[in-house]
Amino acid sequence: MDVQGQTVGHLSRELARQYRKQLERAGYGSTDAYCDARIRGGWDRGEGRRGHYGVFLDLPMDDSTTTSYRRTAQAERGPSGSTRLDDHGQPPKALYAPRAAKRLVSERLGLCKGMICDGEVTEGEVAALKRWLAGHPDAARLYPGKTVAERLLRIYADGVITPDERQELNELLLDLTGETEDHDQPLNLSTRLPFDEPTPTILFDGHEHVFTGRMLCGTRRDCERKVADRGGRVGQTVTKRTNFLVIGPIASSAWLESTHGRKILRAVELRGEGLPLRIVSEEAWIHAIESG
Repeated sequence: MDVQGQTVGHLSRELARQYRKQLERAGYGSTDAYCDARIRGGWDRGEGRRGHYGVFLDLPMDDSTTTSYRRTAQAERGPSGSTRLDDHGQPPKALYAPRAAKRLVSERLGLCKGMICDGEVTEGEVAALKRWLAGHPDAARLYPGKTVAERLLRIYADGVITPDERQELNELLLDLTGETEDHDQPLNLSTRLPFDEPTPTILFDGHEHVFTGRMLCGTRRDCERKVADRGGRVGQTVTKRTNFLVIGPIASSAWLESTHGRKILRAVELRGEGLPLRIVSEEAWIHAIESG
């Protein structure tokens, strides 16, 4: 794999032979392939602590790609007639799952924003959201869709949807989408849903802080310097060593979802596993800085 003429990675010999044979059978033996990629990682924290760069490839799944998978699979049929495609002629789910998941995220956020745009969630809108989640179980199994699904389960537990329950759902969706009640914010706001409540005591000395989103108090470098000055550590990604994830109020344009990024989703996952990781707002973090 080359980036701007520099080789940054390669397949093992065994995998390379397998892929070459598959490409030749599909008629692409002498074709160069290109795709978008994102470079992540890479740091030097001194004392020999260096992190390697990682290159993640973005392989789109469109009609032509699906066709190429179909041709490859047909060429690989064995004596039993088995093939990599399913009964409907589609590639394995693992090949298109990331793109399908991203589409579900967009649909869910669009549906939720539409429900709260007039400041009130009706019974019909609650029912529509319930039907959508029932029809897309993958979206209801993971955060934040899982949180919404659990709230709907409680709402429907007694078969009656009260005005208070509809108002509580409205507030949940406001936090999920980062919207305000006035819907007058020109910027795309970060989610408020995963914040620890009540706000925990934010510690610095010997604790690792990770930042995501855009901060209002200064640049990312300014925030990292405040942590270091107080004896804390700064992490670039969320890991099991992370103690505090600080979410800035302005969503990043690079986030996977318009209101959630991978750091947030990973932090929620680790917190759910029982790790002592706390998710806090920039406002709470600044209060801890100022209060000493």
